[in-house]
Amino acid sequence: MRIGIFGGSFNPAHMGHYEIIEAILSLKKVDKLIVVPNYVNPLKSDQPVLPETLRWEILTKTLTSINYVSVSDFEINQKKPSYTIDTLVHFNRCFPNDTLFLILGEDAFSLFPNWKQPTRITELAKILVLPRPDQIANVAESLYQKYRAEKLDLTIRDISATSIRNASKEQVIVQNLLHKDVLALWETYQSNNP
Repeated sequence: MRIGIFGGSFNPAHMGHYEIIEAILSLKKVDKLIVVPNYVNPLKSDQPVLPETLRWEILTKTLTSINYVSVSDFEINQKKPSYTIDTLVHFNRCFPNDTLFLILGEDAFSLFPNWKQPTRITELAKILVLPRPDQIANVAESLYQKYRAEKLDLTIRDISATSIRNASKEQVIVQNLLHKDVLALWETYQSNNP
């Protein structure tokens, strides 16, 4: 089986994530997708993070209707910065006979040489790269070749978790930024944290 690993802060999970996951599955590059919210991203440790229980609930409710997707609490349960190498070692042990695919945004892939053990990561998983509509990452073709990464041919809507955290309830609804099943959760959070 081909298993995709898609990590991130999901701070909060939004319709962009939902659409990305549906698009990845529609390309049939993977048979199953495991979404892995991190506890703390070591490259974004200064970023304000929503409470992990809220991030978890929003993420799971957002993705519940998509087949062949599961959400893993592996990184959240670590209670420390999340390194992709550790996550891949874990899933390689869980699925020793399957092929792992690490799914990254182009912005993250542009920093890949600075990650912890990038060469070892490529030994454990093939890399699929998502284009970012909101920015030109300018990733050199040589980087794709060095790490044998494949850029996916997808059009992704430009939604950022930061803009959602700063948006009004009306903006979130009108622009369809959050899944309908999590709007009440988000409204409660915003009311309690103005």
